[in-house]
Amino acid sequence: MSLSLSSDDLTTWPVLASAAALLAAFCWSYARRRRAPAASPRARALILVGTPHFPLPAVAQPFAVFTAAGVEVTLCSARGGATQPDPASLQTEVAQAAAAACDPCWLQVLETVGGGLAALPQLRAERFDALFVAGGAGVLRELRETDLRGRRLTPFCLACRDAGAQLLARGGVVGATGHGVLALPQLSEEEKERYAGRYFAGALDSAAPEVAQSMLDALQLGEGA
Repeated sequence: MSLSLSSDDLTTWPVLASAAALLAAFCWSYARRRRAPAASPRARALILVGTPHFPLPAVAQPFAVFTAAGVEVTLCSARGGATQPDPASLQTEVAQAAAAACDPCWLQVLETVGGGLAALPQLRAERFDALFVAGGAGVLRELRETDLRGRRLTPFCLACRDAGAQLLARGGVVGATGHGVLALPQLSEEEKERYAGRYFAGALDSAAPEVAQSMLDALQLGEGA
């Protein structure tokens, strides 16, 4: 049996082939959209900064770690407004290296704190996935006060602990270094077990990048996630 094509067939065939190709492309595109997972919402982190001064590396290093992972970072303070880096912290080796490299994250931190920060009490903790409290003498004065009756926690410190507790209860993470650890919620033995792996404290401010990285890993946003 021989196959013969008329002139009409030769005219019709390219049209049918083109239509079939378009239909196949549409079906493939539709199936791909159906299979594609929905984009996950961007994680959000709060970094609490002390006033009127703060140690720059303790803020800029976690800011850089979070930003590199695509986390949206909000810098805040106890009462809002502008604050300044501790002059001594500008002379540290890590700060000098960042200055020499014109590190964009460090520059962004300096620009943000100079322009004025949001006040933590005005922010809704439920909108965030992580809370990091940087240390320093400034934040210690905001978290603890001393008078003739002795030392006691400030209302702001209690508000910080409450915000951290809310965040942990929703599956978020908290972390702090140095004096900032005072702002973390105090956990019972049961809570320590429940929130294991989502509560991070560094004794020194120099541990800030490691604490921030651990927080990312807990949110499954770190390098090994």
